[in-house]
Amino acid sequence: MEEMHKKFRQSQDNGFTVFEDGVFTVLFNENKNQSRMLNLPVNFVYVHSSDGRFLIDLGLGNFPHKMFKRKSRTPFYTHPQHLLGKGIRPDSIDGIILSHMHIDHIGGYGNHDSEQFIPFYPNVPCFVQKKEWDFRAEKYDKAEQAYKNTMDGLQKNIRLIDGNREIANGIDVVLTGGHTPGHQIIFFSTNKRKVCYAGDIISTENQAVDGRALPHDYDRTTSKKVRDALIDQARSQNWIFIYSHAAHIKAGRLESTEKNE
Repeated sequence: MEEMHKKFRQSQDNGFTVFEDGVFTVLFNENKNQSRMLNLPVNFVYVHSSDGRFLIDLGLGNFPHKMFKRKSRTPFYTHPQHLLGKGIRPDSIDGIILSHMHIDHIGGYGNHDSEQFIPFYPNVPCFVQKKEWDFRAEKYDKAEQAYKNTMDGLQKNIRLIDGNREIANGIDVVLTGGHTPGHQIIFFSTNKRKVCYAGDIISTENQAVDGRALPHDYDRTTSKKVRDALIDQARSQNWIFIYSHAAHIKAGRLESTEKNE
């Protein structure tokens, strides 16, 4: 009998850098009668392409939220400090690509501790799906003030996308929906290998192995369908996945080998 075995190998490449922006704690409802606290790291990505320097998502930053309790696994840095620590000048960023607009993916856009919200990237275009922006805009009036501040800061630089699009040479976005109505995933190539940042469709290495769902999907059926298709393609085409909430393996390839028993 043939059995498919899957494992991960850590991937490192000069074309991208994965940053961990601390760890937050969120309540995960297992079912109607059982829940537990789930610790999730928050990761964002820097990509250096032939067309410029891009950030994929922005992490949580110092966004104040009653559901999030920041852990001390990593010291707190502002978004610019993360970049400067790797020798990347924040004013060299040419564009920001948002997989979706949950606060743990946009909270690092500015400083929430000052009396007035101060964007860190006030003149950098931010690419997001129109469907995602419109969905969040509908909820704007009910959002807490810190989220409104973030949306207000993003608004003048937002570049709305309607479906799949090339953002820069070799950097593409694909509308998936699922986790949120306008969720998108990002593809780019490095060293002739395809890289996929799947946002919160595949946010941990465990999800890539067994396809498990994480909480808070807007449309779980769509998320599962997209996730299963991505895993199959990644396995057959030897992609690299970058994970938005992975604790240990931030980026890796899903290997498949067949063994006879």
